[in-house]
Amino acid sequence: MALAARLGFWSSLLLTVVGVAYAAVMGAVFALKLPAFPPPDWLQLFGAVVSLTSLTLAVVMVACIVEVAPPHRRSAAMVGFGFTLLFAAVIAINRFVQVSVVRPALISGDVVDLRRWMPYEPGSAMFALEILGWGGFLGLAALALAWAFPGRGLERAICWLWLLYGVLGLTSAAGFVAGSPLVAVGFLAWGLVLFLVTGLLALRFHRLGRAANAG
Repeated sequence: MALAARLGFWSSLLLTVVGVAYAAVMGAVFALKLPAFPPPDWLQLFGAVVSLTSLTLAVVMVACIVEVAPPHRRSAAMVGFGFTLLFAAVIAINRFVQVSVVRPALISGDVVDLRRWMPYEPGSAMFALEILGWGGFLGLAALALAWAFPGRGLERAICWLWLLYGVLGLTSAAGFVAGSPLVAVGFLAWGLVLFLVTGLLALRFHRLGRAANAG
């Protein structure tokens, strides 16, 4: 329990810090009226690094949630962990291809057959994979993880934030398939709600760690 609480605390805290840093950079880009769409190369590279870091921390965090979940809620946490692994796999593959294949090809000017793999082109396969990961799979993970948090106070807040993420994420994924503007609600999910819930999770893991050390 003590190790899971420690790993859970640091992974959720770092995930929150990474998310806030990314939001701050994006806020500065818009405030300074820099080119935001499509983002400049340095911003896309920064986003790829943030995504790869975030998904790694998310897998560790959710594994720790499984470890500390009450026995009668562990099945829900395990389902959430399974969907988190699918999310991490999709986003990791997508971002690695972007950094190792697409970006060098764009720099060299070799853009033949790359249009579908350019993140912000119409009909982009890369953007579809991002929505599948952050909206679809992580949305399903969030709905399952919500049931791993019974109780009142802090746990109730975490439960409702997970539910909110799940609803927004799946709505975004469905909106993308339907070609609807509803796809935009996903940016609220992974741009704000996710880092509210990870911040609360850091506090919960901290409390669990103190209780384990006191025992």
